[in-house]
This record gives sequence, structure tokens and C-alpha cells, in this order.
Amino acid sequence: MPEILNKVQYEKGRSYDYDRSADNSSYLDVIILPQSHNDPGWLMPFEAYYKNKTVNILDNTVKYLTMYSKMTMIWPEVIFLDRWWREASTDSRQTLKALIESGRLEIVSGGWVSPDEATSHYYTVLDQLIEGHQWLRKNIGVQPVNTWPLDQFGYSSSLPYIWKKAGMNNLGIMRVTQNVKSYFARHKIMNFRWRQPWDLNGDNDILCYVEPYRWFVTDVSCGPSTVICNSLLFHKKSERTTMPMLNRISENLVEQFKLKASLNKQKVIVVALGNDFAYDTVKEWRAQYNNVTALINYVNDRKSQFGVTMRFGTVKDYFNTIRHLQETDSYKTLSGDFFTYAEDDMGTEYWSGYFTTRAFDKRIGRTLMEHVRSAEILTAFALSRTDKGSDDEMVVSMLKELEYARQALALFQHHDAITGTSTHSTATDYRKRLHIALISCGRIMTHTIRKSFSQRHNSTT
Repeated sequence: MPEILNKVQYEKGRSYDYDRSADNSSYLDVIILPQSHNDPGWLMPFEAYYKNKTVNILDNTVKYLTMYSKMTMIWPEVIFLDRWWREASTDSRQTLKALIESGRLEIVSGGWVSPDEATSHYYTVLDQLIEGHQWLRKNIGVQPVNTWPLDQFGYSSSLPYIWKKAGMNNLGIMRVTQNVKSYFARHKIMNFRWRQPWDLNGDNDILCYVEPYRWFVTDVSCGPSTVICNSLLFHKKSERTTMPMLNRISENLVEQFKLKASLNKQKVIVVALGNDFAYDTVKEWRAQYNNVTALINYVNDRKSQFGVTMRFGTVKDYFNTIRHLQETDSYKTLSGDFFTYAEDDMGTEYWSGYFTTRAFDKRIGRTLMEHVRSAEILTAFALSRTDKGSDDEMVVSMLKELEYARQALALFQHHDAITGTSTHSTATDYRKRLHIALISCGRIMTHTIRKSFSQRHNSTT
């Protein structure tokens, strides 16, 4: 019988039963995943986050991924890429593009934002996804194949179908009710095929990964002990990493890696290296890369001792690895959604308040959705009846206003915007953007209707 460890708590009120009798016939593959979670509005409004944090993160990403050839990074929100791209030099743009094309900087999801999946409308989710994917196709020439929505407050059963139809084959999720995660861990099904209830043949299945711990951040995701996981936060340490320190850290981390791996069947795990708005300083880039590289080399040089190999990687690397280890058809299948989300072990602390929080803002968002669609239809109709070359300045101005309205609506789908979970100042900023977008849509509809009737009148006279 396998030796079952006592429950190991990694956070207050969180625990699993861990199986220590792991199969040592092959090495455990540990993929270290550098990441920086950037909310386009939460504690601060979008523009404040960009100027204070994200512009530095993207500038540093371009610089240090170029310098550190083995390091990788992922990026979800296209709205920040668009904001950075408008100010970046030609050389920086080309470097970013090359990093993305090489796969070392992976765009995951590729939507304008990472949308909420409970209070958003499917039309606006699609619209923000189209906005992001069109931007990527136009400026970078890439198509995301993985989606990584780890911060949403529960998950809809419809979104996997939308991601699949948008060209993505793999999905990662995190905020799942803890007792459901415990069931998955007990039965070693942290990877499964997510199937639509009406899809009997599984033609639209998407391979899904569930992060077993509460957050996908450095000090939580390596294993059950947050104290040991904290040893990966090298940029917060003052002492220099020595050989004895590497030996101690390695032994402790390897134990955590194996405990995490015991929750699933595959001999591969993904460990976060980064947090909210991580890598905005030179110190963090240098400290994390140099020390984690030393750790990786130390463990890999002693893989017969530790039974582990480590490497930097991306979401694509993780899914390619598990698909290689196990045929997709052999994974368990699951249908349904992950609502309502609860964080505690007992399943009583439900995240349901955001369904109705700031209801007025939610109503404005729905109204803008209707206005944007109407403005798009009327604009398309008016342009189809306009002679080429006439009113060029007016057409350009009108299309820019329509683009602003569509992007304001897309921004509001962010999981801290439409949910009402942001600060007062941030919510006020969202509300102003929605109001300006509504005015723009009204102006567009007025102009296009007047123009259409004018053309009709001229053609009949």
C-alpha cells in the first residue's frame, strides 16, 4: 500500500492528502514558468497601472529576454501590448515580434483582456477576443493556441467552446471551488478533457489543466509549503546565493515538486515564477534569472540524486509535454461549469456578490453593447452606399470613434471591471470610458442615419 502523508497545509484552511510513493522510474519534469499578471484596472485604473508598472515590465521583457536566451515569459492581455506598441521604437517592436515568433514570449488567450465568465455576455466576450486576435494578426502575425485564464472567479461551460473555435486547443484554470479540486487531486485528474454537454463525440473537447493551489504565483505554486516556495523569491533576499544554500534549497524544493506531482498522473508540473505586476524592475529580472538558472543547473547536474529535471518554459511547452506523455483520448472527460466559486475547504465562502455588485455599471455595459452593435451595422450600411473617396476624413473619424467604443466595451469585460471588484477610483474610470463610448456611438448612429437618408433623397431626385 502506498505511504500516505499526513495532510500538509499550504495555506490556512487548505490541505490535500499527498502520496509519497511516487514512481521513480522516470524523471519528474519541472517547467518553471516566468509570468507577470497585469490587470488592466483593479487597485489602480488602467492608465495608472500602465505608466507605473506595465510599461517597465514590457520594456524589461524585450531587453532581458534578448539577453537571457534560456528564459521565457507569457503574456495574456493585448490591451497592454497595444498601449506599449503605440509608444515603442521600431527596434523594440521588431524585437518583441521576434521573441513572440520564436516562442520564448508566448501570447496566451490573446483577448483584449482576460474577461469575467459569469456576468459578461457571450457577444462581448467574443468581441474582445476578436479585437485582441485581430491586433495580433495585424501587428505580430501570430495566433494563440493556448488560453490561460487563471484569475477569473469561476468558469463558464461556454467559454471552452469559444476558445476552441477561436483556434485554441489547451486551457488552464485555477479558481475552482476547493472541495472540487480536492476531488480532482484524490483521483489524480488535474488534467481532463472539457466537453460540451451536447457534444456526444467530443469534437469540441479542449484539454484542461487545473492549478491545484489557490494562486499561480511564486510563493504558492511550487508545492504545499509556502515557506519553501518563498525561497524562489530571490529578488527579495539580501544574502548571496552560495553552494550550501543551493543544496538546502534544492532538497526542499524537490520534495515540494514531487508532492505537487503526486496530485496528478503525469510526471510533469508547471511552477510559476512571478506574481502580480512582476518583473517591473531590473533587480527582479537579474536576481530571478541568475539564481533560478543556478538552481536549475544544480538540480539537473544531480538528476540521478533528485530524480528531477528543471527548465524554463511556457504554457505551450507544458501542454506539448503532457500530450506527448499521454494520448489526449485517454484523459477523463468533464462537462459543466465551475460556478459558484468558493475558496474555503467547506465550500461556504461563495463568491456570488459580484453577480450584482455595481449593477448600474453592469447596465451601462449592456447598453453600450447594444449601441456598439447598432453603430457597427449602421456604419457598414452607410459605407456600402458611399462613393469611394468621398468624405474620407469623416469616415476615418467615424471609424476611430467606433474603434474606441468597441475597445472601451472590451476593457469593461475585464474580470475586475464588469464584476465590480475594483476600487472606487478604478470603477469611476471604467464608467467614464463607457460614457464617452456611448456618446461616440450616438454620434456615429446619428451621422450614418442622416447620411443614408440624404443619399436616398439624392438618388430619388
